[in-house]
Amino acid sequence: RFDEAERHFEVAIETERRMRSRPWLAHAQHDLAAMLLARGAADDRERAHALLEEAAATYRELGMPTWASRATALA
Repeated sequence: RFDEAERHFEVAIETERRMRSRPWLAHAQHDLAAMLLARGAADDRERAHALLEEAAATYRELGMPTWASRATALA
């Protein structure tokens, strides 16, 4: 049910942006990217990599190197 998951993650990302909850935003971006890579539809890989780059940058800024490494490895 990739389409449902995608909508769920998009809502989560928007909610975390509005709340300015950067760690949870990065987690939601990471998880959406993982789902997109698993789905493998057209343009999913490009979108996933962009999300992972943004999440990794946020993780590094917040001093979360383990999560930054996870995001980078997934990309």
